[in-house]
Amino acid sequence: MNTASGRHLGVGRAHIRWPRRATIAAAAVALAMMGVVLAPSGPASAHAGSVPSATVSSGSRNAHAAAQPHFFPGYAGYWLFGSDGRVYPEGPGANFYGDLGGMTLGAPIVAGHSDDFGDGYYEVGSDGGVFAFGNALYFGSTGSLRLNSPIVGITTTGDGGGYWLVAADGGVFAFGDAQFYGSTGNLHLNKPIVGIESSPDAKGYWLVASDGGIFAFGDAQFYGSTGNLHLNQPIVGMAEAQVGVGDGYYLVASDGGIFAFGDAPYYGSEGNLHLNRPIVGMSVPIGGAGYYLVASDGGIFNLGNVPFEGSAAGAPIAAPIVAVSSASEDFQYVTGMARTADNGGYFLTNLGGGVYPYGDAASQGSVFNSILADPVNGMASTLDGKGYWQIGAGGELYTFGDAVNYGTQATSGLYDPMAGIVATSDGKGYWEFTAGGDVYPFGDAKNDGSPANLGVHPAAPIVAMAATAGGEGYWLQSQDGNIFDFGNAAFFGVPTRRPDNAPVTGIAATIDDLGYWIVDADGTVYPFGDAVDLGGPTVPSNEYVVGIVPTSTGSGYWLVDSFGDVYPYGDAKVFSSDG
Repeated sequence: MNTASGRHLGVGRAHIRWPRRATIAAAAVALAMMGVVLAPSGPASAHAGSVPSATVSSGSRNAHAAAQPHFFPGYAGYWLFGSDGRVYPEGPGANFYGDLGGMTLGAPIVAGHSDDFGDGYYEVGSDGGVFAFGNALYFGSTGSLRLNSPIVGITTTGDGGGYWLVAADGGVFAFGDAQFYGSTGNLHLNKPIVGIESSPDAKGYWLVASDGGIFAFGDAQFYGSTGNLHLNQPIVGMAEAQVGVGDGYYLVASDGGIFAFGDAPYYGSEGNLHLNRPIVGMSVPIGGAGYYLVASDGGIFNLGNVPFEGSAAGAPIAAPIVAVSSASEDFQYVTGMARTADNGGYFLTNLGGGVYPYGDAASQGSVFNSILADPVNGMASTLDGKGYWQIGAGGELYTFGDAVNYGTQATSGLYDPMAGIVATSDGKGYWEFTAGGDVYPFGDAKNDGSPANLGVHPAAPIVAMAATAGGEGYWLQSQDGNIFDFGNAAFFGVPTRRPDNAPVTGIAATIDDLGYWIVDADGTVYPFGDAVDLGGPTVPSNEYVVGIVPTSTGSGYWLVDSFGDVYPYGDAKVFSSDG
């Protein structure tokens, strides 16, 4: 009979690991050069279709495309962890890397957590035994120690290099590059600790007790608690907010009640429902505008704008579910591209903020080696292609080369993640836009309207934006196919019927603004107005097209997929990394 003790189990596929915080989100990367805008002024309208998108501007200006992988089915997913060590992957983004099913455990599994790159996970026993699967790295455990109280939770450092365990008495155990910042192990607690969550930069952590009391250590800030409230049911877990600037957290009670603190947006709860089984945990997808709750029978409750990918409630499970963890995106995946002004090169960028130049594009730096509070969700190049901006999900702005910082929305909490950035035609401004359709102009960027100005809240995330040549109008496209046109941007149609029902990931305007291309994740291109279909690729099933970028002549375009493959059509050319 197999016996399990804390160690690494299983081997996953090897790949480059991009340094990042665990809270770095799925992101969109913009393609570079022309503009987008938002605010009231000029005609605006909304049109429904059945597609999601990303954005691109066109003409003799720069092109911008943004993608939100965390909204796409290919990246959605989560793992459910049973007390017997079995793991239940749900959704295409959650792969199975092995589990402890059928093994004799020294102690029941009490917690589970994805690794920081989405290609592995950890299971933790009440004795502190740690079991690492896939590419999750094992750094040690308390399985061989005599503990004063059982282990109840685990959280990771975000760079793949360490993790913390917490016991019911608040004792904290740091492994790998995780630093010890304090504990409540020597304090008398009113109620036991039930969970731990790391701060955005992993230089601190929060502990939460079953009465909702919060204990902050290191640089983790205290934003409130339920410690002084009368709760209908005990708190069973917590999660860090993944939207905004990372200044907040959630607590969840066993009846499904949700308590949001700091800038954590509230998306609802199950506190007023009769549940078949109690809630035992929650997870906030990286970059996601919502959260998942899991019950002990494996039932999943998705609240906010996160997709339901399945549950274990309808299947016979051998032991109660004890935790849920969202599948983190793999940050080697490319999320967008930006071309140079002469069509002689382009940049690719990935979820970790790396920038990769091809042809005559020259790297000016990136946030690749930085520990980020939020993911890099967008990119735009300057007019001469000698600089670029990168934008984080929380509105953090990073400038390189001759790109100028004209301001950013990072100083204010965001209800929805920042989805992209688009430069104006003269490079003296840019627009930032969110998945909720809010647009923030800086520099000489103008406002032409937003869904909010129309009294409309998009039913699905805004994933794309394309501007007209003079920046006097633009299109916003939501994942469900709705198009919002503002200023002098005209509506030419949306793909109402798609054979494979793949989400749309890009939109690009023609050079005269009398048409646009829309592309979906499978690489199908839909031309409207005077846009001409020049073709599209067949991408592997484990990849998807993340954007479309037109050439400055309007006679071609590039498509780029999540693995960095570039597909040229018309007069677009493919370039090597050395030109």
